[in-house]
Amino acid sequence: MVRAYFSSEASDLFTPVEPEPPPIRLSKRDIRVLNHIMREGRATSSSLRRKGIRSAKQRLGKLRSSGIIGNYYMVELPMGYEVVLFRLSCTSKEAERLASTLSSVTTTAVNNVEGRRSYCLALTFSTRELKSDLVRGIRAIYGDEVELAEDVMDIHPAWLLPEELWDEGRQTFRWEGSLEELLITLKEVRARYNSRIVR
Repeated sequence: MVRAYFSSEASDLFTPVEPEPPPIRLSKRDIRVLNHIMREGRATSSSLRRKGIRSAKQRLGKLRSSGIIGNYYMVELPMGYEVVLFRLSCTSKEAERLASTLSSVTTTAVNNVEGRRSYCLALTFSTRELKSDLVRGIRAIYGDEVELAEDVMDIHPAWLLPEELWDEGRQTFRWEGSLEELLITLKEVRARYNSRIVR
């Protein structure tokens, strides 16, 4: 992993990507329909009506014709793999290097956030045997730039869209505050865990 870090060069290939607006206007009820499909693997008008979603047939038709709903496949994390969330202070150029480094040893998704404070979020999917070496390696390479390296303990049930964060006017999720709250909570949990180990 260290060899991959030092052999990779930062380039301009990692370009910021703005979220694309949906092809049609979505309401919170539409988000609820999408969550139902992600949870159940399918949806019928009658199953959506039982969940209290009005105009279920029209909503499904609208989501299908716009291409938001296509084929749906249930995918689960293979047994024996664990998910680790990293947060590091870094620029977009360093985010590409981080992605290259992590992907040399494990399946990885990296997102760079530019703003008041620039940082990278990385999710890694690794075997239990590799996980501790992975965390130690990232801490060795990045040192104090590593703000968070935590297990994502429970990824079930399926990842769902945060209906309560959907802004119907802007047609986007208001995620900034919730992400910061999650990071603060994870730091508090880590502090409590570390204080128990010290005792």
